[in-house]
Amino acid sequence: MDKKDIVKSFILKTQKNIDGLRSVLDKKENIILFIGSGFSTSAGYMSWNNLLDYLIDKLPECTVGKERIEDLKNLLNQNYDTSDKQNGASDFPKLALQIKEEYDKLDIIDHYYGYICKVYDEKDEINDEKIGVNAFHLNTLKLKHKAIITTNYDFHIEKILNPLSHLILDYQNENAFTLHSFIRNFSKTKPESEILHIHGAIENYNSIILSEDEYNEAYGFIIEPRQETKDSLDKSWTILSRLLWALFTFNHIIFIGFGLHDPFIDKMLSISCKDSWLWLNDNHYALMPFNSDIENLSERQKKIDDLNNKLGIKTILYDSKDGHEELNTLINDLIIEVKETHIPKRTIDPMDGSNAE
Repeated sequence: MDKKDIVKSFILKTQKNIDGLRSVLDKKENIILFIGSGFSTSAGYMSWNNLLDYLIDKLPECTVGKERIEDLKNLLNQNYDTSDKQNGASDFPKLALQIKEEYDKLDIIDHYYGYICKVYDEKDEINDEKIGVNAFHLNTLKLKHKAIITTNYDFHIEKILNPLSHLILDYQNENAFTLHSFIRNFSKTKPESEILHIHGAIENYNSIILSEDEYNEAYGFIIEPRQETKDSLDKSWTILSRLLWALFTFNHIIFIGFGLHDPFIDKMLSISCKDSWLWLNDNHYALMPFNSDIENLSERQKKIDDLNNKLGIKTILYDSKDGHEELNTLINDLIIEVKETHIPKRTIDPMDGSNAE
């Protein structure tokens, strides 16, 4: 069997999990879509790596110094090379903190947040009408769901859907009533989606969670490479960590466009899994890319096993060598096969100023 056949067999093996996902969708159970940066980058927005690169470029070289900027660039390149490996998962927030501190030293921290909001504002000139809606976006949001949670700062999901509510979690100004409303609306039977930006959004730059200190404050715990964080509820837990524990424990989560490299999200999933023995059930699913040209089969298999055994997530791989068309095909097949789908009250015309397929 040549490499091509081995890779095909490897991917098909994970796609057997589609039967379990189809069953969850058929049973009309509580389903939450967890949408990550892949959803936005496929629309034309910057990736996290490009965002940090942009923030470094905007630092005034005459004040910060050419050597320091080169150091930050080198760290970014190193983190990019290791971001898919377990030990490199938390390096981006650490680097974001270093970049933010350079802005803070110059007393221009507002510029730091302003640039982030600029990058993810569809109407800003930096995007130059590059942002578009395609078939993948439309099909993803047709998957039956009760709510959507996202780590994205932009409003691309809102552009497509007419949400019942659109909430931005502000970790610096926790509002228990807002989250209570989100959970109560989530339990109602309505055609509109609920959308919660758990890491903030451009509408309120104080809500944005990107650097390590912001993660620590927002989640109420610290990720240490050589030290396990406590696997139980603690009085130091924030509203965000408690909310995610509840959502992960009592609902089925479908991860789309999310690489599961965020150590804080992974820790919340791990705690939820241990608290409820979720690894004994087909509870969560992740649709994830696999490129055999740059990935190692054994390393990916270990990742799949860890997701299943530690986080209660069944992985469904698709070949991403030729883009993400196969992902759209997988989702489209699910929509056709499942009797009931989520029909948004208002869906944007993909041909309206977009690059839809």
